[in-house]
Amino acid sequence: MKASVLTAFGPPEVLQLREVAAPVAKGHDVLIRVRATSVNFGDLLVRNFATLSPRAFHMPWQFWLIGRLSFGLRRPRVRILRSEFSGTVEAVGAHVTQFEKGDAVFGCSGPSMGAYAELLCVPERAVLALKSTKLGNEEAAACPYGALMTLGLLRKVRRQRQQRVLVVGASGGHRPHGHPAGKEPLRRHGGRRLRHGSATTTTSKSAREPSRRCWRCARTCASRTVAVRE
Repeated sequence: MKASVLTAFGPPEVLQLREVAAPVAKGHDVLIRVRATSVNFGDLLVRNFATLSPRAFHMPWQFWLIGRLSFGLRRPRVRILRSEFSGTVEAVGAHVTQFEKGDAVFGCSGPSMGAYAELLCVPERAVLALKSTKLGNEEAAACPYGALMTLGLLRKVRRQRQQRVLVVGASGGHRPHGHPAGKEPLRRHGGRRLRHGSATTTTSKSAREPSRRCWRCARTCASRTVAVRE
């Protein structure tokens, strides 16, 4: 199969299109033919890990250390980047019960990444779900990371019913999921009302439009997406 392989840490040129061995679905694995994946800040961080300082990592230094050990100190340990994906189930392992060949799915493979390839193998119990027919592959591939992060943060706040939550820097992949939470405060989000503040007026306006336009049909264009063409 074809894949975009990270040959070294560095500029975009270190990503090379190569032929690699295709994964095989075993046991509880689900093999997915990737139709679309996303490109975001996380890919830039991993690609530049060799020169990335803890200060530039924008997270506690402990996470930087874990990342360096996981992704490689001098050479990349993870050779195929990107976690978010959308596609079609190509094959399933013998013990898989929730998915079958031909299912349209989307999800997130986590730190193992691997979505910059024609085929991706993930466990059945990974962040994987059936894709609605109302959701395009490009839109679905932009959803998982922002949605998971937003949900985790909302749960961590532990606010009371009708309590207002201020989200600072609310743009990127988080806003399309957090903004609608304030629109349906009683039915889905325990009475929480959210207010967002982004870095600039331009960012706020551009981030707000996809939220208003797409939420009611469960569609979001939070991240730039790349279609994987035949």
